[in-house]
Amino acid sequence: LPIEVALVTGVAKLLGDGLAMGIGDAMSESAEHTFIRGERKREVWEYSNYPEGEKREMRDIYVAKGFTETEATTVVDAMTRKPEYTPYFIDHMMVQELGQVVPDEGDNPVKDGAVTFTAFMVFGFLPLLAYIVFWAAGYEDTRGQLGICAAVTLVALFGLGMLQAWIIKQPLLRQGAYMAINGGLAAAAAYLIGWGMHKALGAEEC
Repeated sequence: LPIEVALVTGVAKLLGDGLAMGIGDAMSESAEHTFIRGERKREVWEYSNYPEGEKREMRDIYVAKGFTETEATTVVDAMTRKPEYTPYFIDHMMVQELGQVVPDEGDNPVKDGAVTFTAFMVFGFLPLLAYIVFWAAGYEDTRGQLGICAAVTLVALFGLGMLQAWIIKQPLLRQGAYMAINGGLAAAAAYLIGWGMHKALGAEEC
């Protein structure tokens, strides 16, 4: 595969996939936020109109978790003792009753989508950077190019996994290895499927 073709198709795929992932992430998170905030409005209405019923539901949840009736009543009464506690109590109900965490007002799905897009572009560009080096150096061994790019990709995946582990406070090496293995298997599967179709169709050029 000529280096110029690899660069053109690589950049096009990188931009297309990056935009798809970034926009998809923003849209899915926006929809999730809208749904959760809608559920919270419903809980606010229910608590405003049937406060005792909502308190009863929370006491039942606590009892089901192992609290005694007296303990559950004490906890619920403490959280509803003052009107200014109401927002916290409703957010607490959302978690305990519906399993949903209410997003902060500052949460921005567009920002999260932009972060996804940027991360995808930065790490996805590394294999293409290798092809730029090949082109500048006049290196035309296609098998060597593939092997080097595969190694660069695995290193990039390992680094991405370590970065993720650092952010979420997990073991760096384990998460890096998991990301590299997962991405490597996905890439190998895609390559083998393409190779198999190439052979099955009897194409002269890939």
